[in-house]
Amino acid sequence: ALLSDAVYLAISSFGAGASTIGIVPVVLGRTREILRRHPEAQTAAWRSATTSFALFQAVGAYLASFLLDWSGANYRLLFALGSAAIGAAIMASVWPRGGDNE
Repeated sequence: ALLSDAVYLAISSFGAGASTIGIVPVVLGRTREILRRHPEAQTAAWRSATTSFALFQAVGAYLASFLLDWSGANYRLLFALGSAAIGAAIMASVWPRGGDNE
């Protein structure tokens, strides 16, 4: 969001692309870990996780396209929003939770 040099944009694009590929096994592995004592629930959870991932990926693509058009091709806005989303996801993953996941 802050740098426009092609090298930085290429590194950022590679990182975002690698994250998209890697997030599916991470989420499905975590789902299996949480539901390890409920194999029948794992199947339903995996189905829901896969479907919601595909749905939100499509919605995100349409939203990004809309924002790019609305902002007059301001890529910095998209990078800033993406950075904020990644920051929120990191905070959510490290935020202390109460209770047990089982």
